[in-house]
Amino acid sequence: MTQNEVDKILTEKVLRECWHSWELATPDVEYCLKCRKGRDTGDIYINPDFSKWEDYGPLLEKIQSETWWEDFVAVQWDNGLMPEGNFLGTLLNPARGSLALVEFVKDREDTDG
Repeated sequence: MTQNEVDKILTEKVLRECWHSWELATPDVEYCLKCRKGRDTGDIYINPDFSKWEDYGPLLEKIQSETWWEDFVAVQWDNGLMPEGNFLGTLLNPARGSLALVEFVKDREDTDG
């Protein structure tokens, strides 16, 4: 799974925000094909990159208030994905933590139908 795929899943499934797909409307304005949000073509806004702390940190803070947070921690621990002594090392590493979160989200979707 590419980092871009990880980022898209976390943006849409965890943050419940639009993964923007920009389309040029005029030479000066682009808009998102999904949510119709507009931006000037000079703006450098891009979708989140959860392999970087600046995007992963706020995500990590947000998920701790989710009702499934304790399930996430328990599942990761039980499956050995975050073994004792490496739990914080995995969770606090943006690339590894975001991938573990995506796997959990996908597993929940498969289980919930």
